[in-house]
Amino acid sequence: MNNFNMDWTGGLMTISYNNSNNFTNYIYSVHATQMKSGDTGDNVENTSINGRNDGAHWFETRFDNTLKKVYIREFHQKDGNNDSWGTDYWGGDGGGIKEVAITIIGYAYKTATTAEEAALMAEDKPPGIV
Repeated sequence: MNNFNMDWTGGLMTISYNNSNNFTNYIYSVHATQMKSGDTGDNVENTSINGRNDGAHWFETRFDNTLKKVYIREFHQKDGNNDSWGTDYWGGDGGGIKEVAITIIGYAYKTATTAEEAALMAEDKPPGIV
């Protein structure tokens, strides 16, 4: 995979990619985890956050092997009553998501080029045949 391009609109992040030369990629799992939030800061010992904020985020992921795209939808508590979900906030005003870890699991297989196919066919010929 190469030539990654990332774009987000509202709460949806889209990652596009290209297959490397002579390879086909198949994704079968995508996982996204919030690494840092503007509300939680850099302190890993921070065991609670007082007040109402959108510091906790969770994600839903999808992928499309045909279009070569990965989709990550962000969710968070939409209001102080914690009875609604929002999906429109990747950061900006000091809160929101600052870092996300994305794991893409799949495999790639190499497709033979014309020269490689010719070499393989030549190896399989019986002796004496040119």
